Amino acid sequence: RAIQYLKVSDSLFVSLKNKPLIAKNAQLLASSYLHTYAKDTLLNQHLLDKSLLYFNRAIYNYGDSTVFLKEKAVAYSDLSTLFSLKKDILKTKKYASIAIASFKKLKDTIAITTALNNLANNYWTEKNYVKAKQYYLEALNLIKYSKSLKAIQFKEAFYENIAYVLYDLKDYTAFNYLNKSFKIRDSLRDVEIRTILAKIDAEFNAERIKKQEEIKRLSETREKERSQRLNTILIIGFLLSLTGGFFLFRYMRMRREKLELELSKNQLLQQKKYDRLKQESQTKIINAALDGKEQERQEIAQILHDSVSALLSSANLHLQASKSQLEKPIPQEISKTQTILSEASQKIRNLSHDILSSVLLKFGLGYAMQDLCEKYSNSQITFEFKEDNINRYDQKFEIKINSIIEELINNIIKHSQATKALIYLKEENKKIEILIKDNGIGFDTEEMKTNIQTFGIGLSQIQARISSMKGLFKIDSTLNKGTAVLIKVPITYK
Repeated sequence: RAIQYLKVSDSLFVSLKNKPLIAKNAQLLASSYLHTYAKDTLLNQHLLDKSLLYFNRAIYNYGDSTVFLKEKAVAYSDLSTLFSLKKDILKTKKYASIAIASFKKLKDTIAITTALNNLANNYWTEKNYVKAKQYYLEALNLIKYSKSLKAIQFKEAFYENIAYVLYDLKDYTAFNYLNKSFKIRDSLRDVEIRTILAKIDAEFNAERIKKQEEIKRLSETREKERSQRLNTILIIGFLLSLTGGFFLFRYMRMRREKLELELSKNQLLQQKKYDRLKQESQTKIINAALDGKEQERQEIAQILHDSVSALLSSANLHLQASKSQLEKPIPQEISKTQTILSEASQKIRNLSHDILSSVLLKFGLGYAMQDLCEKYSNSQITFEFKEDNINRYDQKFEIKINSIIEELINNIIKHSQATKALIYLKEENKKIEILIKDNGIGFDTEEMKTNIQTFGIGLSQIQARISSMKGLFKIDSTLNKGTAVLIKVPITYK
């Protein structure tokens, strides 16, 4: 019915060409459609589109005049809510920011606080907890010293919201904010109870005075004294019951707080235990996958080198023997076949070497690293290898170390933009120490610690592998100053 009459008003205002009235009427229409949204889920999209149409019309007709700054600020705030319902986070933030800027010009603290709260809620929805925390705290600071009931109610809600955001950030100072929220909530309840008690007391006093006057009029006798004593007893009983009820309420509230804190602590302990088990299981899965991959690479390389390559060489020898038995001229097809077999044999050897270095298997880690540096060095980047007291070790151990170094070299080539890199291996105190340095662009190690997945699966696998070998893995990097990786792992001897 509201929409029906507002549409009639709209046509009248349009005929009068009165832009401010058109704008205000359009804003009321937009708000009516937006309110209807929550009650009629079958027409949600249509209602939101209609609301958006009239909000845009309102803002257009208000124009750039500062006279209607508050109306436009409210419209932008409602637009932020509308796009939040449409799940359009970018536009939600955009219009919330415009509303906040306008309310700041108007110095409307409560409106600014409401808009900041909406903006923080949207960041929370998209799990951007850092931004959500920022805007909740900004809103809280605006009303920090306000004593109005509305401000106190807002503070109670903000403390609770900040507590949940910090909890999602695994910052367990969350309970301090939650406790502040509980205190404000309890103080509001205490005020409500005191208001009720004051009202009861006022009503009781009025009734007592009325009775006293009635008794005085009827009789100045002993009956009056007895009635007064009875009234006194009733008052005392009533006050005692109120006092008892108040203390019972306080006891129950304190007990509830204690139980809630104990529950929260138990939940945190369970979450920590779950996170630890999850991390351990992920590490085991990654190591199992890497072990399987390395075993499969070794088997494929051996098959290619020992079987396929040998068969190709044998076929070439048979062709050579056939050539010596044939009369001249020898067919070109035999010579071409020999050429093809030689080329295939060479490719098989190269493929076998790419899958698993034959230098590593035959001569060990030191020679394999020298071969790797020569292989990857070019006009863009030079790899230098140095070693100190490197010997032969268990073959599986050497393959694991080789895989780790290869992954780090690939990272340097793909991401570092370096021109020089050093690989240094040293055996000391039954441990092998690996230092890999480059002069590339570097990166932010703090960001890597908080979100290692952003820096690639390779680093996660290296970390898991070194953890399973009970080793140390450390990265030191500075933007535009290069990167240094230090690895120390206990040696497995042959």
